[in-house]
Amino acid sequence: FAAGAKTPPPAPLMSRSTVVQQPQQQQQQQGAGDGAGAAAPHGEGGAAAAAGSTASAGAGSGGTTPAAPATPPSPPVSTMHQGLAELDVHLLLDALIEVLCDANPSKARAAVDSLSVFVGTLLKITAAKKEWEQHAAAADGPAPMDVDKPAAAAADGLQQQTVAAGGLPASDAAATAGGGNSKTEAPGGGDKPGPATQHGLPTVLDDLLPRLLHCCWEDAWSSRLGGMAALKLLLHKLPADYLRCYGPKLLRALLAVVRWLPDHSTVELEEAQQTIAQLITKCYNKEQIPADVMAAAEEQVAKEKAEREAAEAAAAAAKQQEAAAGGKAEGGAVAEGGGSAAAAADQQKSKGEASSSAAKASSDVEKGTTAAEQSASSQSEKMDVDQRPAAGRAAEDAKKEAGSTQQQQTTGAAAAGADGKDASKAQDFAAAASEKDKDSKAAAADAAPQKPKTQFAAANAVARARASWASDVADVLLTVILSPSNSQRSRQAAISAVELLGQQLEVHVGVWLAPVMQSMSPPLIARRIIPVRSVPSVMGQVSALTWALTVDPALFVAGPEVVHVAKEAYALADKDEQILLQRLPGRNVSIETLTQLRVACIDLLNVLMAWEPFRTYPEPAEQLRDEITSSMFRALVSDNPAIYNAARRALERIMKVAKIPKNLLQNSLRPILQNLGDYRRLTLRLLHGLGRLLELLSDWFNLTLGERLIEHLKCWLDPDALLQSGPFHWKSGEEVAIAAAVLDLFWRLPKLAVKFLETPHVAPLPAGTAAPPQGLVVLTIQLEERLARMPAANSPLPRILTSDYRAPLLRFLKKYPVEGVNYFLEARRITRMDYFNTFTALLEMQDAAPLRAQLADSEDKLLSLLGVTPQQSQKADVGAGAKPGGDTGKPLTEGDQQPAASAAAPGATGSATTASPPTLASSTPNTKFGTQEAYGAVQLIELLIRWQPDWLPARPLLFDTLLEHWKATAALKRPMAKEALLPSSTLLEPYRLAGCILAYLSARHELVEPLLDLFLCLAHRTSVDMNLIPEYITSTVAKEYSVEHQQKLLRAWAQRFRAFCTSLPAISAAAISAGAPNIFTAGTCADAELVQCALLNQLVLPLLQAAQEAGKAAELLSSDMLDVFNTVFRLSDGHTAMFGEGLRICLLRLCVELIKSAKGSIGQSKPLRDVLIKFAWRHLKVPDESPCRHWAFLATVHLLPLSAPTRSSQQGEQQQQPARADSDSGQAPAAGTAAQPRDKHPGRPSGDARMVAQVWVSLLRVTQMEPRKGLMREILDSLVPTLVDKLGTRGEDGKVIWVRYAKKQVLDESGTLSNLLQLWQLVVRHPDVIYESRAQFMSQMINTLSRIGMPQQASLENRKLSLDLAGLLLAWEAKRRQTAGAAAPTAAATDGAATEQQAEGTWLCERA
Repeated sequence: FAAGAKTPPPAPLMSRSTVVQQPQQQQQQQGAGDGAGAAAPHGEGGAAAAAGSTASAGAGSGGTTPAAPATPPSPPVSTMHQGLAELDVHLLLDALIEVLCDANPSKARAAVDSLSVFVGTLLKITAAKKEWEQHAAAADGPAPMDVDKPAAAAADGLQQQTVAAGGLPASDAAATAGGGNSKTEAPGGGDKPGPATQHGLPTVLDDLLPRLLHCCWEDAWSSRLGGMAALKLLLHKLPADYLRCYGPKLLRALLAVVRWLPDHSTVELEEAQQTIAQLITKCYNKEQIPADVMAAAEEQVAKEKAEREAAEAAAAAAKQQEAAAGGKAEGGAVAEGGGSAAAAADQQKSKGEASSSAAKASSDVEKGTTAAEQSASSQSEKMDVDQRPAAGRAAEDAKKEAGSTQQQQTTGAAAAGADGKDASKAQDFAAAASEKDKDSKAAAADAAPQKPKTQFAAANAVARARASWASDVADVLLTVILSPSNSQRSRQAAISAVELLGQQLEVHVGVWLAPVMQSMSPPLIARRIIPVRSVPSVMGQVSALTWALTVDPALFVAGPEVVHVAKEAYALADKDEQILLQRLPGRNVSIETLTQLRVACIDLLNVLMAWEPFRTYPEPAEQLRDEITSSMFRALVSDNPAIYNAARRALERIMKVAKIPKNLLQNSLRPILQNLGDYRRLTLRLLHGLGRLLELLSDWFNLTLGERLIEHLKCWLDPDALLQSGPFHWKSGEEVAIAAAVLDLFWRLPKLAVKFLETPHVAPLPAGTAAPPQGLVVLTIQLEERLARMPAANSPLPRILTSDYRAPLLRFLKKYPVEGVNYFLEARRITRMDYFNTFTALLEMQDAAPLRAQLADSEDKLLSLLGVTPQQSQKADVGAGAKPGGDTGKPLTEGDQQPAASAAAPGATGSATTASPPTLASSTPNTKFGTQEAYGAVQLIELLIRWQPDWLPARPLLFDTLLEHWKATAALKRPMAKEALLPSSTLLEPYRLAGCILAYLSARHELVEPLLDLFLCLAHRTSVDMNLIPEYITSTVAKEYSVEHQQKLLRAWAQRFRAFCTSLPAISAAAISAGAPNIFTAGTCADAELVQCALLNQLVLPLLQAAQEAGKAAELLSSDMLDVFNTVFRLSDGHTAMFGEGLRICLLRLCVELIKSAKGSIGQSKPLRDVLIKFAWRHLKVPDESPCRHWAFLATVHLLPLSAPTRSSQQGEQQQQPARADSDSGQAPAAGTAAQPRDKHPGRPSGDARMVAQVWVSLLRVTQMEPRKGLMREILDSLVPTLVDKLGTRGEDGKVIWVRYAKKQVLDESGTLSNLLQLWQLVVRHPDVIYESRAQFMSQMINTLSRIGMPQQASLENRKLSLDLAGLLLAWEAKRRQTAGAAAPTAAATDGAATEQQAEGTWLCERA
């Protein structure tokens, strides 16, 4: 295929001798060409040298030498190897096209992929062959002629000879540059090679593209879309020069696909438009225009400039000569006149020499052009002359005549002056010549209006050359645009394409449009619209005329034809769709089509009304213009959005170009305004149209209209009277919509309508005086109160949950945001819930951005509502150097933290000191704490923060005020029983304050004290969900805070915990004096302890867990931080007796998290390890029912593997409680000792193994584990590795120590069922650990299976455990047999105990 064969050769089995004959045939053909100069044959066996011989013979003999008889073409010779056959390329193309047109999208996509591979392979083969030929030519000289591509070689030889003779002919160059036909007549009488051959591409592409173009014209949708997809593929693969040869055909095909697309095919339409844009962008831009064409155009521009300068110089000389001749005529004396005439003659002679020199320079410029440039320039000039209309040529002829007359006048005056016979004779001649000049100018002026005064007629030669280069493509697009039979979609696609083409070439569309409009017969402006024979055709004609007028109005001349078109378009635009449907022919016309027709006519009238010739055209156009304006006002009231949007665009344009007369405006508005007198005649259509009218002409109305509308709205305040005052023009159920539409008119009134916002406060009026109009806010609130009594249009339920009045009120307030915000922030309104709820609901709406922005700028008013006076604000501004929240900006260390006494125990039970809220730079107490004004201000600030998170961090004074309110609110004790009686604004104030403070802290991570102050609200129980505080800790503090800020926060917490421990004796004494001597052990924790529990649970523990998950625990728990925690646990160990259960559990959990996060550091830190072990071991002595005992076990289990306790610590613990708990005792182990079973075997564990044994035995005796199964499971799982490590050795009886303890405590001593279940669950979770000691448990496991899973009341967990035990027994037996098979050779060497144990296990498994 890359060889360029046009017809595939036959497929015989060829021998190698046929290939050897090819050079002989080539020599014979070359000899025949040299003798006769025959044309190059186009068959498969032709030679390219024949074309060269023909050209040389024709050049030598003038082209008249008769041709000798040519050698008959030899049959095609196959170059395939022996045994191979060649496939006809057309078969492959037809198969691809058939699959491409398949209705199955998957097959069509496969065809596109195959086509991509096929074309890509062809291009690669062609490029490789060219590269090889170039390499061979460079290495061995000229390559021999290849018989596989005679046509391409002939074309190359022909092109080389033509260029050598002087370049391509003008017609051929234009055809090549413009992308003309693919085949033209060659000079020798044959056909030129195809575009593929000309551009060095495979000739099969010339067969492929026509097939794809034909697909786009098929009737089936699958064929059209497949053809479009294939063309889009080729646009990316083929070069632009080759695609330009098929440019017009490609555009026609793609536009044909767009034309017949249905309305719902939006995706296909976008794809087609993108393909058209890609074609124009790739193939038609100014960089691709041939250089010779642009050079000729630039030379033409230089020539025109020289001619223009010469003409200006001649005109200036003539004017000076005329002035000189007139001055001499006024002299009066003959002698003086003669002298003046001589001087004038000399001057004229000098001017004539200057003119002749300018003309000579112009001629020299003309002579300097090359032959090719002259031919291109003459061709462009010829095109320009042909494209000018007749009126334009007449005007230019008149100008030329005037110029010649002026030249004759100048020459005659100079001659008369030069003769010197009579000065009066010269003056008379000049006067006569000037009169003739005036006549010629008048004639030119009369002829000029007949020419379309296009602003692009004066385009230079460069623009004309660019336009001519792409004229064929522009003609295709303009034909689609101006043809009435095309669809609106194809027209819009063509308009977008031609605009893109103009942008690519930097040529205005009017340059292409002018000749096309001139060639139209009848002209587009003269074509009638009525009678309507076809609605789509009329719509296309109107759209084409509208576009042409928009592109270049100077192409048209105002006349009777324009008036007739405007009348007919007005007649169609002013009629309703139903009337048009009755009068227009055709039963298939839909309402949507008629609407599109009306919109097209309105757009045409829009363009005509803005056109200066039509706007100034005399009668009858003046009356027509008034009627058009009135119809646009009537169209504003239409229910169809397309109609009133088109009318609105037209009115906006009319008002921009000219002012509408007052009487015309009044007459147009009278039908609309006359129905506003009675509220019963209001309709939604009327009110919506009036709203659109007010948007256009708001300054034409006064405030009387607003007062009348308010009077109408007052009728809706009594729904019963309103519903009984019918009949109405609106439909039943539209009462609320009518009132909302009336409210929606106020924001369109003039700016003075802001007075309707507020009801004026006047003194009591005398009797008989009308009351002042109510404000819109008050009226809206009252209308919303009556919503439940209004009928609903779509639902029988009362319309109390939604309000149609707020959106209109919001639009009114958006127009006056300053006045609206100041109106609602007044103290007398913000304390009223109806006003405040309306204001907050408006601020929550999506479109309330102007109101929120104005509220954000009203910081001083919000501070005033919070109780901050202007004097305090000024003092705070002076001291603004200190950071808010009491932070000095220095890094917080353990030594310099001195928290206030009030922070130690705020709200503590019986506390003698009460936290007093601080003040802002003043000792004056804030009197607005707990007032409705403060509640409203906090709610507004919280609302602003949700919409603008960055607003509050830039206002530290406001943050300090909010922090004071928070501390004052946290100090209040509200019983939960009384919270149900509080209003929502009061009840939710802590929640909103916390949200505001957290929003500020999210941008200021260095402030840690305010974050700790947030936990003060947990000093008492409340029904308000304050979960936002722990969410902030886990999402922001744990993830976004730096390690330094987290450490700073933990140090601040440690200081507060130390202050809490210091104040515990005072709190305890106060509690005892109040009658609660044992408040901690009784479970009624103090408020201060609740705060510390919240800090541990929601701040410290989440920080440690997040650091461990993120791998930053070692960085967070540095040596300094471990010292801080050491201090915390030393303080806790000294005050444990005064702690409640909740605080003890929190501290034990902290101990566990510390061990998990910094196990290695704690193992190396002896002071911290000792204090943690002591603290955890102390809590193992609490009663069994205490929940902290399990957490103590967990902490101890994690601490045991670290290292063995010192001897001194063991002795101290033994001195504290030397008694040993035996196996019969049910008490918990004491500090330093645990229950140790009596064992008849010697070799008891000692040291750290003894502590592990004590913990293990104590855990086996735990019975209160039902609520804490998960915790016990974690404890046992964590202890198993320690048991194996410390107690994994065998005693003298050959049994593992910890297994023997377990069997004795649970099985031999009749443990409870709960202990037994706990042991079996441990065995199931760790089968490999128990495997070696399985014989001690297997009999008991089998015996307890029926007790665990067989009873009917057994739980699902117990039944699952029984199945797990049975499966475990079978797994153990399978493992034993596998191990025994592997160790069979050494089985005889086993001792008796192992053999007995193995036999026992086998018997038990068989029994199970």
